[in-house]
Amino acid sequence: MSFQVAVDGPAGSGKSSVSKLIAKKYGFTYLDTGAMYRACAHIKTAFADDDASFIKILENTDMRFEPAPMGQRMFINIDGNETEITDIIRTPEITAMVGEVSAMRDVRRLMTAKQKDLAKRSEVIMEGRDIGTVVLPDADVKFFFTASPTERARRRQAEWQAKGLEVPLEQLENDILKRDEMDSGRKEAPLKKAEDAVELDTTGLTIDEVISIMSAEIDRKRRT
Repeated sequence: MSFQVAVDGPAGSGKSSVSKLIAKKYGFTYLDTGAMYRACAHIKTAFADDDASFIKILENTDMRFEPAPMGQRMFINIDGNETEITDIIRTPEITAMVGEVSAMRDVRRLMTAKQKDLAKRSEVIMEGRDIGTVVLPDADVKFFFTASPTERARRRQAEWQAKGLEVPLEQLENDILKRDEMDSGRKEAPLKKAEDAVELDTTGLTIDEVISIMSAEIDRKRRT
């Protein structure tokens, strides 16, 4: 039987950074569903003429991940042509449109099916916004991350700075609040805490502290 860990939370709450480290610690497969929706945004921009053609392309697109030192590389295969999109999907342009694309009903239907299939293949830690409620409702362990909007904006700013980009903190905080509203208010699989999820406010916690809390819960569930 596979062991499944679901991690949900809004943008910048720290779920990606910690999920990668938990995956490394336990030998889990790390699955970033946000990257899949970013891939959808890239496909819509680069290959589709309209919504109908976009969904048709998605239905015939294969997505796969490869382990990397600090996370994973991502590839898409369209009509037999495979392309790495690891860096492309992390640009400000994709970030700006992923919320709108991920709210599309057909997009969520297709991605949820792919995510469920990926989770069957090995022990996984999967992070996103609807994992504990929709994708893996029977996950062995569920976590829901939160953090203050200002703290989340600071983290995003540090990520952009590491890539050589300067984005004003106020703009990032406004973008985060806008994305929160879109994610929580959409009709299809809105962002919300699963009833049986452990909630973690990461605002004042170090990464090591968060890992310690998560590890204790994972170890407890693995013993039962």
